[in-house]
Amino acid sequence: IWAQADNFISSFKFQMSPLQQKRRANENEQVICHLSERNAVIETCLKMNTMGINQGTSGNVSCRVDGGFLVTASGIPYEIMSPKHVVFVDLVAEAYFGNFVPSSEWRMHYDIYKNLPEAQAVVHAHPTYCTALACQRRGIPAFHYMVAAAGGKEIQCSEYASFGTQELSDAMLAALGPRRSCLLGNHGMICHGPNLGKALWLANETECLARQYLSALSMGQVPEILSDQEMDVMLAKFKTYGKQPDQIAGLTDFEKKHAISAPPKSSAEMVDGAIAHHELRQQVINTCLKMNAMGINQGTSGNASCRVPGGFLITAS
Repeated sequence: IWAQADNFISSFKFQMSPLQQKRRANENEQVICHLSERNAVIETCLKMNTMGINQGTSGNVSCRVDGGFLVTASGIPYEIMSPKHVVFVDLVAEAYFGNFVPSSEWRMHYDIYKNLPEAQAVVHAHPTYCTALACQRRGIPAFHYMVAAAGGKEIQCSEYASFGTQELSDAMLAALGPRRSCLLGNHGMICHGPNLGKALWLANETECLARQYLSALSMGQVPEILSDQEMDVMLAKFKTYGKQPDQIAGLTDFEKKHAISAPPKSSAEMVDGAIAHHELRQQVINTCLKMNAMGINQGTSGNASCRVPGGFLITAS
């Protein structure tokens, strides 16, 4: 499921203010540990607001590093944030380092990294549709197969607890379970992923699902919910989404049975060392980007193609 998330996230552009550029340049000349990771956290925050899934400084972002994690400082506007505003928190000592206190929601990040070794990055935000559902204490059921992108058959909503408390973090862990995303009662959403780009992609996908679910509910009828058996198949398919044939050898027989199928691979694509139909391929890419910009698609869930002599060009899985 992660294969094209990075490409989708990289399509969102942002510009640092002149003040932020100056501060970033000055601090880059100093010795700051995990400098590239700190800059990546800041860029993720800026993209999060550009994408419209967060407002102001209400959300927070972190990534795992040796010995702990880096998380945004409390109350610092992203537009003026610099590497010193991304705080290191020690997972063993449960202490932070530096002159800025970590996000008020540091406990949720801490407990995800402490309890979920696969989590390498965390995104917490207050996106509109996720928050609307969370204020009704509603999760997102399997009304659409993309719910499986979060690693389960539903996206649960936690019980309410005051922000910044251990009670909220405990409620979050209970709602997450084995999944990678959940809603937070009367609050927002949180998710984790294997890197910052993929965690941000999942945050956006969760918000898209929340918007679609609320749209379906607005028609006055409860949407049809996919069966547990179908969601088992979807979870198996997502294990092979975006993977090449040599990457699925270690999967279970059930997962292999339901692997996403592709036509046989041909070796005749290259012509004199060049990629055939280069301009048309670029047009397909541009169409995908426009499709997301227009709001008629989210993430990598859609696809585009065009006819060429002898066949067609289509986006990769």
